[in-house]
Amino acid sequence: MQYELIYIGEIKKTIMPINFESQEINKNEEQDVVLGLIISTDFIKRIRPMYQPEYFNIFYTKTVAKWCIEYYDKYKKAPLKDIKSLFEAKKTAIANESKIELIDTFLSRISDRFEEEDQHYNVDYNVDKAKNYFKGSAIEILEERIKGLRLLGDYTAVEAEIAKFKRVEETVSDGFNFWDSSTEEIMTSLNALGQTNALLRLPGALGDLIRPLRRGDFLAVIGPAKRGKTFMLMEMALWATLNKCNVLFFSWEMPKHDLNLRFYQRLTGGVVPFHEEESEREVEIPFFDQNGDVFKRKVIKPVMNYNQVYTKINSMSGFVKNSRLRIECAPSKSTTPDDMRNILDNLEYYEDFVPDVIVTDYADICKPDTKEERRHQIDSVWMGHRAIGQERNLLMVTASHSNKQTLDRDIRESDLSEDARKLNHVTMALALNSSEEDKLNNSIRVRTLVDRHRGILPNKEALVLQCLECGQPYLDGRITNMGRT
Repeated sequence: MQYELIYIGEIKKTIMPINFESQEINKNEEQDVVLGLIISTDFIKRIRPMYQPEYFNIFYTKTVAKWCIEYYDKYKKAPLKDIKSLFEAKKTAIANESKIELIDTFLSRISDRFEEEDQHYNVDYNVDKAKNYFKGSAIEILEERIKGLRLLGDYTAVEAEIAKFKRVEETVSDGFNFWDSSTEEIMTSLNALGQTNALLRLPGALGDLIRPLRRGDFLAVIGPAKRGKTFMLMEMALWATLNKCNVLFFSWEMPKHDLNLRFYQRLTGGVVPFHEEESEREVEIPFFDQNGDVFKRKVIKPVMNYNQVYTKINSMSGFVKNSRLRIECAPSKSTTPDDMRNILDNLEYYEDFVPDVIVTDYADICKPDTKEERRHQIDSVWMGHRAIGQERNLLMVTASHSNKQTLDRDIRESDLSEDARKLNHVTMALALNSSEEDKLNNSIRVRTLVDRHRGILPNKEALVLQCLECGQPYLDGRITNMGRT
């Protein structure tokens, strides 16, 4: 056990153990707060009333935080890349060269995050984290003051410290007088369901049918077995990461390498070989003619190889920039919602990975946290998915089976397998329908079953052309009238 000399009030020889694990946790939490102060005006606006310099224990975080606060007080915005100019201007006032190097190293490490304001920065979640950190720091400071005063026997001063302790809270609540709505409040509310706050915008006809998906949404893709639900979930995960979101994909059905192959196919359009000698294969690609009718043409597709996949991934890495697509594979019924929370905590602490979107394939085979009747377990798992999305302020996407009657007819709201209460927890549900004609045409019809925030387009669906053999769940699409059964 190592020790250091701690000075408390007038007591100068109190020896206390150093908790290195606590210091490391504090370091990460302080760095997260400072990153928010640098890159998000909304974050710094909400943090400003709670900020106290003594809440920071590390020199470089305390210093950079102070610069950010001073910048915001003057310009009413986060510094972003101006933090580099602030560093250059203020470092001459720092006498210690090693401290200058610490700040330089810290800013260099996170420099790719503040070139421009992060449009997907999770303000609500990070404000809650910062608030909890400040509360912990404030209590630690109070405890140290009380401990020192108790050693001096000054209990009157102890009582005074307790009496003047101020709780760490945002000074302005979320409540407001509706009749006094400001221009900013009105515009923010009008834009809430639009493109501004979207994490996921689906392509083409799917985007015309389905509104942009945002934080707080819980989307379910519904269909019978082998209807392409996993392909659709993967498509959503890919489009979200292309929109510069961090995406966490839980797979409880497919093993890692099979899932990788599907993503490789989606990126390259190649086929998986049936045998080692196969180098190419003929596949049928559907297309719309000028009248909107579906035809197919035969195309020779190459078998995927290492160079093709590696080149494609590297060519796209610059476009997705800082976004990450993290895949967690586990056996069916092995992961509970609480396990998901633990995984999220570990990813954030050890890998600095905080998802904007979570996709689970799929909720029905997630292990329940409690033992009870099967249908209640299913309801509990879906409720757990919804809770995680709300706790972390992110978009949650999953899938569910419909009953066997939907194999040869379109899906209705009452067709969810095992427990219809699933629809109580989602904000949107999509049905994947496919008639015999659709199957012959390599197409699928997507319909919005429910949408908590927007009315459903009456009698409309998206006719989507696919080539699942080469990993393409969306080639083209048209909005059509329902009734193609």
